[in-house]
Amino acid sequence: EDSYKGSALKCDDKLCMEKVGSCSDDDGSCKYKLDYGNGDMTSGNMVSDILRMDSVIGDNQTTHKSANFVFGCGMEQTEDVASSDWASDGILGMGMSNLSLLSQLVASNLVKENTWSHCLRKDLAGGVLALGSVEMKKGIQMTPLQPHIEDYQATILDVTMAGKSLDLTGVKGASFNIFNVYTALPENMYNAVLTEIQTTYPNLNFSPTDPFSCFRYGNGTVDAIDELSFPSIFYTFQGGAQMEIHPEQYIMKRRHNEWCIQILSSGERGTLKDYVGIAENALTGRLVVYDVGNRQIGWTDYACENGIQMVDYQTGNTMLVATHEVQRQIKD
Repeated sequence: EDSYKGSALKCDDKLCMEKVGSCSDDDGSCKYKLDYGNGDMTSGNMVSDILRMDSVIGDNQTTHKSANFVFGCGMEQTEDVASSDWASDGILGMGMSNLSLLSQLVASNLVKENTWSHCLRKDLAGGVLALGSVEMKKGIQMTPLQPHIEDYQATILDVTMAGKSLDLTGVKGASFNIFNVYTALPENMYNAVLTEIQTTYPNLNFSPTDPFSCFRYGNGTVDAIDELSFPSIFYTFQGGAQMEIHPEQYIMKRRHNEWCIQILSSGERGTLKDYVGIAENALTGRLVVYDVGNRQIGWTDYACENGIQMVDYQTGNTMLVATHEVQRQIKD
């Protein structure tokens, strides 16, 4: 309501029909309802406004550009979306539907390549979000996305921990979602991981899961937890791509000398209960490329604090984009 150019879409608006499809609200406004698949939901009105962006024109050089942008203005949200510790002012739609930010920018010819990337620093102090082509670094591994699905879901062939393959019975794939924070595993895999850790370290006093299983160790320094040498978790995807989930990506410091296994069970995630959830904590310290046009996703370990190289569509030249620093406070 503070925007001087924003306006709510009506049912008979062409953009409403293009982006939402059916519309039959009594007051004639264009409504949306979105189920995130994990039990969370948002609904509200569709709005059109002007989006201002930085367009890369050289090494660490940008110019301002503007575009018409249609998005959902949430009026009703489930509690986790609206008021949890991780609630935000909004969620940037980066899926593969025609309503996503990338799809709209490609349709308006402001972004030439139907691809986007992110690189989040390991220290969670910021990173880069890029719309368009980035330089494909040596070592980047690609895997195809599952067909006929608007979310970023890939086929996972194997999950191993401490040299043991976990049971994949009933697992439909892996779901990549940077807007989720924690790794999530289908219930049988989740139980196997907790059992492996707890039996390997019987001297640690693990708390009941609520929602994480935690333990106390050492004097609270990062070096102290390194002494335990927790095992990595390895994912193998269709085409042979592998992702290693390092201990520091799933063992997190909660308080002075308290540590938690920050993996969730997918059992409470609705339609995603049979998927391995690959979220922010598994994607930090990596350049991740979402090649929407070719329906594939790829990643490589990367020092994101150094920025990334974007590729000029016409010349093929690369341009450095520096990382943006942010401060995020997490409640104990």
